[in-house]
Amino acid sequence: MELDGIITFMSSYQALRAERAVKSAAIPTKMVPAPRDLSPTCAVALRFPWGESDRVQGLLTKQNIELDRCCPCPEDAGRPAGWGKRR
Repeated sequence: MELDGIITFMSSYQALRAERAVKSAAIPTKMVPAPRDLSPTCAVALRFPWGESDRVQGLLTKQNIELDRCCPCPEDAGRPAGWGKRR
């Protein structure tokens, strides 16, 4: 299952809570560096299957986990700066 959705958060604490909640629901997920253009406030983001976005957002709402943004994942999200660029 492709991790083609991304959630950004206002704090790392909320990101860690979200990761735990989503994994406990058996939804594949991965913590990644947050793209700066999506979230200048928190250094981490959560990738997940975009087809599960309603379910994931419902889980987070139910557990009072605050998110900043939930959207389809930009192609380069979660990769180190300069990844794939030629010098």
